[in-house]
Amino acid sequence: MALDVDVTERIDTEQALAPLLAEARRLAAERGAPVLVSWSERVAAEDPIDAFAQAAGASDRCLWLQPEAGFALVGIGAAYVIEPTGSDRFAAADAAWRALLDGALIVGDGPGPAVIGGFAFDPERPATPRWHGFPDARLILPRQTLTLQGSECWRRVNVVVGGHYPSPPGPLSHKGRGGEEGGMRGGQYASPSEPVFHEERGGEGRGVRGERPDRWEISEDVRRRMVEVARHFRKASTPSEALLWEALRGRRIDGIKFRRQQPIGPFVVDFYAPEKRLVVEVDGGVHATQVEHDRERQELLETLGLRFLRVPAELVERDLAAVLQTIRTALAQAVPPSPLVGEGGRGVRGFLTAVSEAAAAVRRGELEKVVLAREVRVEAEEPFDVEAALRRLRDAYPSCYVFAVARGEQVFLGATPERLVRLEGRTVRVASLAGSIRRGTTPEEDRELAAALLASTKDRAEHAVVVRAIRAALDGPCVEVEAPDEPVILSVRNVHHLYTPVTARLRDGATLLDLVARLHPTPAVGGMPRAAALRYIREHEGLDRGWYAAPVGWMDASGQGEFAVALRSALVEGAEATLFAGCGIMGDSDPEREYAESAVKLRPMLAALGIEGTGTE
Repeated sequence: MALDVDVTERIDTEQALAPLLAEARRLAAERGAPVLVSWSERVAAEDPIDAFAQAAGASDRCLWLQPEAGFALVGIGAAYVIEPTGSDRFAAADAAWRALLDGALIVGDGPGPAVIGGFAFDPERPATPRWHGFPDARLILPRQTLTLQGSECWRRVNVVVGGHYPSPPGPLSHKGRGGEEGGMRGGQYASPSEPVFHEERGGEGRGVRGERPDRWEISEDVRRRMVEVARHFRKASTPSEALLWEALRGRRIDGIKFRRQQPIGPFVVDFYAPEKRLVVEVDGGVHATQVEHDRERQELLETLGLRFLRVPAELVERDLAAVLQTIRTALAQAVPPSPLVGEGGRGVRGFLTAVSEAAAAVRRGELEKVVLAREVRVEAEEPFDVEAALRRLRDAYPSCYVFAVARGEQVFLGATPERLVRLEGRTVRVASLAGSIRRGTTPEEDRELAAALLASTKDRAEHAVVVRAIRAALDGPCVEVEAPDEPVILSVRNVHHLYTPVTARLRDGATLLDLVARLHPTPAVGGMPRAAALRYIREHEGLDRGWYAAPVGWMDASGQGEFAVALRSALVEGAEATLFAGCGIMGDSDPEREYAESAVKLRPMLAALGIEGTGTE
């Protein structure tokens, strides 16, 4: 039994809903406010990933899966969308959900209606085009929800009557994260553009793959560095360039098109083959004082996934045939058969520098801890198979939260080991997860690494910061806040973590989203003190986290539910994916070790997307 995207296609559902819809229309007219109609039936169990994949044509899809617990939610379509903006988004989302439930007509057995979705990591960080479908907050009440608990399964249909609902998807005017405008209606936000450099040639770009225009999204930090390097860098054209151009022009080398004096951002390169992403530079026209600027220029362009071949001007004039053979060899190697993996944000060198600078800031007492993230961008020949990726994550990480939020062609998915908060009855459960090390290749090495993590002064100090902050956040809306004195090892397939469970009881009047607002971001993904760490991340990280490391989860009509921290995740759109990983920086953090740790954390999503051995470490 597959979930239907359109409830009117099922005659039995329409008949069951008809009297409820009539009553809802009367109530909506009387109150001047939308009325929720929610109806459920028990159905035969099915694979939740199958249900998610079969609804690929829906504008909204959500998946929440806890394999070991035997629990899953699948949401298809959007009967109602809650999209508040700004720093009070949690309270506004809470109020909007409670307002919709007031006077709702809910019938049927099994679990009641629930909203599913997530939040951006930092609403004060201006949004970039990459995350255009994922605003500050987006909780949807699906048109249809499939809930699986053990061997039991329920299908719930939700319809909102009045108030212009159900609303068709469509664009809304919105200034994105950090802006003033916002709304609470369905639709897709348009976000302000980050600096984007386009290749142009007579107003027309040729795509690297098919007809897609060449386009690079460049963070503000990298753009500023590019402009600064370009301001100091000058390179004169040489006779050897003209000689080489005569041999390259007109697709004379293996039918590959080259461009001469090609602008890329603020730079100009000698020759560029866009379909192979290969830059050919003729050395000899750079003054000795500009060698350093030329090297940094190349490193910056390599962060965009470009490859460089440098040939001496003297060799071009003396043995052009040998140079052309070298170019042919480079062309054959320029686009590997596996997906192209490139470092986003500040690049590898920039990340290492950022870790050193952050550790120095901690030693100076400006911060107690800060978390820095890096991103890896992957481009494949064919669209990524999201369904297969979700199955791999489910099979490999059964103890984790496997999630997916799809907005049209965009899918944000992952398998995170970190619970932010769960509310069951009045019992609150929070996971403190900070400090990690890779798994061993043998049982003996695995035990040694786990013991080393428990004994690590740096990791224990980092973990203690997180536990202390969680306890402080719960002290107020909760009573009976309890946590063990010592952390234990929590192991997933590729990583050991230091883990401390924290429990409490929720006070009357407090809500699940109150807890989310107080806990996010924990020092495990942000830092301490919170405000100073967030400010530092905005100024120094050099990338837009979007929904990475932010709360994703669900909440039902009784106010119960669960949110996890969206780690080990990726944003996928067609044949392109952006993966994220972060590291907690303390005063004694070593940049090389932090980079290696981030590479380990990237493995789950790289493997899920079918990418192995890409050299991200």
